[in-house]
Amino acid sequence: MANAQQSNTSADTANNTEQPQQPERELVVQVVQIDHGWNRADYRGTRAQLEAEGVIPPGTHWPVGQTSCSWEAGECVFRLTRTRPDGLKGPMRLWIHGDWWKLQWEQKVHPDRGTRAVLKKKAELVTEVYRQSPAGQRVWDAHWRLYWQAHQDKAFQSFKALIPGLIPPKRGRKAAPAA
Repeated sequence: MANAQQSNTSADTANNTEQPQQPERELVVQVVQIDHGWNRADYRGTRAQLEAEGVIPPGTHWPVGQTSCSWEAGECVFRLTRTRPDGLKGPMRLWIHGDWWKLQWEQKVHPDRGTRAVLKKKAELVTEVYRQSPAGQRVWDAHWRLYWQAHQDKAFQSFKALIPGLIPPKRGRKAAPAA
């Protein structure tokens, strides 16, 4: 029985001369707020995943090889290209004809640098006004009480000490080994 399984495995391998089958990857969506008023998003996935997500318009001509395609919709610009799957090493010829795509979405019109600076300062001012208000002070006090309660809790502190990398190591010389 073991020999029959081995012969089937070797026959399957002999028929499949291409790369080993990669496990199905999940759609990756990364939304980036570059600055106040200027946003961008990247979608990475297979053609089926991108179409199922509804981010590719029907009838889109999919690029071949290293080419890309782009289109505009409203105030957005989209660019569709093939991309190297995460973790794949080696030359471009290994992935350039594969089914792993990147769709970049970006705003067509970006606020100028001065407008972005004003928007950033405005957001900081709103945050500081709230922090100094009675409601903001109540929230700060509640957070401080929770922090101090956790700091005083010996069982919680000993649990935290068991997690590697959570508490930075103490500085100074290491203790000499016991003789």
